[in-house]
Amino acid sequence: IVETSTAQSGRFALRMTDAPELSRRYFPMFVIAPAHREGISDCEFSIKLGPGAVFQHEWRDKSQPYRTGPSLWIENNQLRVGSHELLQLPEDAWIEFEIAAPLGDAAGTWDLTVTLPNAQPRRFAGLANGSEDWHALDWLGFVSQADADAVVWIDDLQVGN
Repeated sequence: IVETSTAQSGRFALRMTDAPELSRRYFPMFVIAPAHREGISDCEFSIKLGPGAVFQHEWRDKSQPYRTGPSLWIENNQLRVGSHELLQLPEDAWIEFEIAAPLGDAAGTWDLTVTLPNAQPRRFAGLANGSEDWHALDWLGFVSQADADAVVWIDDLQVGN
C-alpha cells in the first residue's frame, strides 16, 4: 500500500507491480481468507490498469484441487468471464467492480456490476461459477498475471457476507 495522489478515494491505494520473468507468472498477488460458508458473499473494489496489465480476480474453496466460484480475467483491456468477452475497459482510469455470489446449497451463479468512469453501471447477472460444485469462499485472490513491466492499482476493497 502506497501513498498516492491518484487513489480512487483517500490518499492510499495498493499497487501491484509486475515484471518479466518472475519465478511464477501469478506473482504479485494477494489473498484474503474469508471462510464464508452460507448466505451471499460480496466483494467490491476499484482497479486502475496500467499499460500492459493483466489482472485476474478469483474466488476459491479450500478443496484439493480447489474449486472456483466467481472468476474474471482482464487482458488487453478486455474483461472476460470464462469464454465470454463482456467489456472493453479503459487504461489508467478507475473502474469499480461489485461481485455477489450465493454460497452453500444456493451456489451456482453470480452477479457482476462494472462501473466505468462517467458511465452508468453495467450489470451481468447469472454468470456461471468456474466449478459446479463450488459452495464456499475460502480464498479471494487478486492476481497480476502480466509477464512484463505493468501495474495494477486496487482501492476501496470491501468484502462481506
